[in-house]
Amino acid sequence: MNEVAYKKMEEIDKILRDNDIWAETYPHNELPVVCVEIHKGDWKHDHWACDEILEEAGFVKMGEKTTWDDGSDCYSSVHYFA
Repeated sequence: MNEVAYKKMEEIDKILRDNDIWAETYPHNELPVVCVEIHKGDWKHDHWACDEILEEAGFVKMGEKTTWDDGSDCYSSVHYFA
């Protein structure tokens, strides 16, 4: 991973921590995006808030892949940001 991508990943991680959103951040292994993985997070307080906060900080959401869902308000997914 190049230095610019690493700095963006650190920036995203800090923004999320500062806003009490607990997620794992890591680089995508094929695309120039940062992956933000939220495990069993509430749709509004974790997933939606993550997207809104990062978009306000200038990041662009490139997509999202659900990795776990039981039909409740909580689910797990990976959000992709450039």
